Amino acid sequence: FFLRAMGEISMKTNTITISILMVAISSTFLATDLFIPSLPIIKSFFGVTDETMGLTLSLNLLGFAISAPFYGPLSDCYGRRPLMLIGMAVFLLGSLVCAFVPSFEMLIIGRFFQGIGASVAGVITFAVIKDLYTIKKCAQIISSMDMVIVIIPAIGPIIGAYIIEFMGWQANFVIIAIISVIAFLLLVIQMPESHPPETRHFFKDLSFLKIYHALFASFPFMCYVLVSATIWGGLWVLIAGTPYLIIELFGFTVVGYAYYCAVGVVAYIIGAAVNRFLIPKYGIDALLWFGLMFSVVTGFTSILVAYFTPDSPYILRVTTAFYTFAMAFVFSNAPAKALAVFPRLSGSSSSVMTSVEMAVAALASFLTSILYDDSMMSLALLMMIFSLVAYGLHYLLRVHLSTATKGETAS
Repeated sequence: FFLRAMGEISMKTNTITISILMVAISSTFLATDLFIPSLPIIKSFFGVTDETMGLTLSLNLLGFAISAPFYGPLSDCYGRRPLMLIGMAVFLLGSLVCAFVPSFEMLIIGRFFQGIGASVAGVITFAVIKDLYTIKKCAQIISSMDMVIVIIPAIGPIIGAYIIEFMGWQANFVIIAIISVIAFLLLVIQMPESHPPETRHFFKDLSFLKIYHALFASFPFMCYVLVSATIWGGLWVLIAGTPYLIIELFGFTVVGYAYYCAVGVVAYIIGAAVNRFLIPKYGIDALLWFGLMFSVVTGFTSILVAYFTPDSPYILRVTTAFYTFAMAFVFSNAPAKALAVFPRLSGSSSSVMTSVEMAVAALASFLTSILYDDSMMSLALLMMIFSLVAYGLHYLLRVHLSTATKGETAS
């Protein structure tokens, strides 16, 4: 009875921990999701170009990518909780700067600091999940989290759009700052430590550089990371380009654009639910392959739609919704496989994964800002390129693993 009671307490504690981390991640997501619908409006307000406006996205993602490699190893050394609190404090600072921004330059600075702080939520959350669960359970937990957290990108732009309509674009940043305060206080009061001192790796035992050398030198680990990152890049092509395409070219209102985007999020939620249901039957590897193959198919279909029906944003919405459906199979399974390569370095592994994903997202955002030519085709082509790269990387990984298995059998 005592053991069963202790097990139930442990399960309840784990559930509370994951729930708190989901709140923190949601607050960092909102920093972009409330912001995205206002891109064309802020561009007009400050009188800047598309390329300059793109810095508010690409530098935010760059800050995310730069800081992520530090949070993981430091959390492996000093625990998940203190690093989570430090990162969320920086995110709160950036949110306050954006909320009371006096100039476009300060907006860029605030967005950069938001990125530096926001990366901690993703890094530490993946590490904590690996601390608490087995690899198969990790994939299921991540998939379940996706279904909940992805609601934020669905309702965030809609809420942000209404706020812009009635209160102006600056009010979005004030709300983000308030939510940041709430998330930070929840972490201070409730977040436990999932990485006890006896399991930590200090730099005196395995240096910072040696950790990263081991990770970057691992072909399987980096392939899984890059597979996830390039599909993520395809999504950021849509995030960075569709506000201008839908609002400026097709004449949607800000609110109409927000509802337009929600369709893709619903498709992702469905994909995450299907993936979670099928994992026990088909396994992580098969579902990951399916997600990558389907993303290539939808990318090619988007090119056909852009070519034959360039004036129909609704048909494009259908094809890109299928892309986000496919994406759910990649985002749940590729990270789980990557974290399993070095199970005792989950914090550092999560850091590298998050950093590479955001670096690719920053690249995708930058490429979109300079290559977007007021047409569907430019976005469809970029999305297709990222999908093909992801599928190609996974194919190389399968060949590598097959060769290694044959070599072990022969020896």
